[in-house]
Amino acid sequence: MKITKICDGTNTAFSECIPYSEITYNNGTEDKTVEITKLNTADALGLGTVTDQEEFMAPVAIVLADGIPMFLTYNKKCISDPDSIKADNKKIHSCVDGLYDLNGSRMPNRVGKDLTAMNKASINISETPAVLATIAGYDIIKQTDGLTAPPAMDCSKYLGDPKYPEITHCFGLTDYWAGAVVTCRDMGGHLPTMTELANIAKVIYPNIAAMGAAIAQYSGTSYGSWDTTEVAKLGIDPSSVSEFCLWSSEENPSSPNCFRDRPFKSDRTGGMSNRHRVESNIQFICISGN
Repeated sequence: MKITKICDGTNTAFSECIPYSEITYNNGTEDKTVEITKLNTADALGLGTVTDQEEFMAPVAIVLADGIPMFLTYNKKCISDPDSIKADNKKIHSCVDGLYDLNGSRMPNRVGKDLTAMNKASINISETPAVLATIAGYDIIKQTDGLTAPPAMDCSKYLGDPKYPEITHCFGLTDYWAGAVVTCRDMGGHLPTMTELANIAKVIYPNIAAMGAAIAQYSGTSYGSWDTTEVAKLGIDPSSVSEFCLWSSEENPSSPNCFRDRPFKSDRTGGMSNRHRVESNIQFICISGN
């Protein structure tokens, strides 16, 4: 393909390659519109999720020499030799998938009409996530899920992306905290701030009379027992877990390069953990909204 322009969605906005701001598609039951800025993950093109981003490259927008705009993503684990596929009886994986517009800026800008999918690409935009529980007035759209760690990733490609404002620097190739940030943002929510965690803590620990935003400073101070009903709203089974920690979206200012605050233990708040190390008691939740 002869490519005249590439827009990665971060350094160069998709709008500089795609001559309109949204497209129309049918989700199987009704027509939907989606902003082109939301087509910035392989999952949005129906090809992967945040947990397997090593398989798919983040989509880019391109302009071909004949003026056709296109979203393009590459499967880094594809098998391109058809003879080896046949010999090993392996499932065929397409190497390149995309979505292109045959008539450029002219209407209807609709998938299945002038917009055509290449290989396995489609539109897979998540609807508003379900609210799993409400605690301290915050709607939780992802609870902790046992001992499952957030996805580890090299978060360098998210630096400077306004969709992930929390990510201001990265910590190696296995940054679990960044994985939690991306998971929440891609769901339409966010990791809770220290203030939000403090307000949740007031509900979980009924004996807390007052609590500041920087609750990591209270490490080692006992606040009595949990309210088990409220703890369960986070996805924690208080009968089987003696302590746990929740990641905050904010830096610990005393050690900004390596650590994040992780409030909530069974009888106290506070403590730290490396972003590149996951322990069984480190959990994360996602709260609805920005």
